[in-house]
Amino acid sequence: MRADENDDRWRRFLPPWWTLGFPLLAAAGLAGWRAANAGEGAAAVIVFLTSLAWPGAVAFGVVLLFVILGWNLDID
Repeated sequence: MRADENDDRWRRFLPPWWTLGFPLLAAAGLAGWRAANAGEGAAAVIVFLTSLAWPGAVAFGVVLLFVILGWNLDID
């Protein structure tokens, strides 16, 4: 078995590297929305950074799951 044949098998299951942009945009967008709607007493940067951890990590995971499933199931 050639090395490029082994790479081709993995490429079928793993989406391209640039598809990580979708979950990153979802997490950053959610954190930005929460920071924009933060109360007057809260610092927007702190709200943004904490929102990246929760619920941003969950949004990242859900969107990443859909990207991988969409890639493997060939959903158009």
